[in-house]
Amino acid sequence: MANEGGKPKIYMGLIYGEPDTPINENWIEDLLKEEFDELDSLGQWKHVCALVGIALYQAQLFEADLLNILLLHAKVLGDLVTEEEYEAFETDLSGKTLGALLTKVRKQISIADDAEEILTDALRLRNGLCHGFFFRKANDLLTVAGMRRISAELIETKDKFENAEFVSQVICKSLLKLAGVTEDDLLAEFDREKEAARLLEGEP
Repeated sequence: MANEGGKPKIYMGLIYGEPDTPINENWIEDLLKEEFDELDSLGQWKHVCALVGIALYQAQLFEADLLNILLLHAKVLGDLVTEEEYEAFETDLSGKTLGALLTKVRKQISIADDAEEILTDALRLRNGLCHGFFFRKANDLLTVAGMRRISAELIETKDKFENAEFVSQVICKSLLKLAGVTEDDLLAEFDREKEAARLLEGEP
């Protein structure tokens, strides 16, 4: 959907990290500093589940950036002119898997080998996290040592998703400039989305 100025509506993946969003709250930093062995068994389980959620959140930021790249690339090429064309393309992309999105990006954007390795690794880790993670880790979840290993693995996975998001945002920012979309445009769109969500919920 186009905004009032005729510029494309950008997925909020580019600005999920606004200061007033939950992902930047101090609780995440506090969670990562927790002394795992000092938690009771329920606390250790909650710790692992929270780390899974944080890692998946970071993976979805990466996925949103891939959507941005494809939308912006099409916009720059002039393939998306009308609001209807934009919405149809957006709908088509939204139904694709992360792997399919990354394949399309590879076909349209030249990516350095080291960056390609980061993106490929992120895809592998994300698929592993979303499909059968707890089943594969069932035995580790039975012991404190096992859950400690899982926690360390999840923190490393989160960091790798952050690296992939960094790579994808570098591409996004270059395309944003070519598409004539500024940071102010993005922040204004974020504010409009936030205000619309609050009004829908009846919040002041």
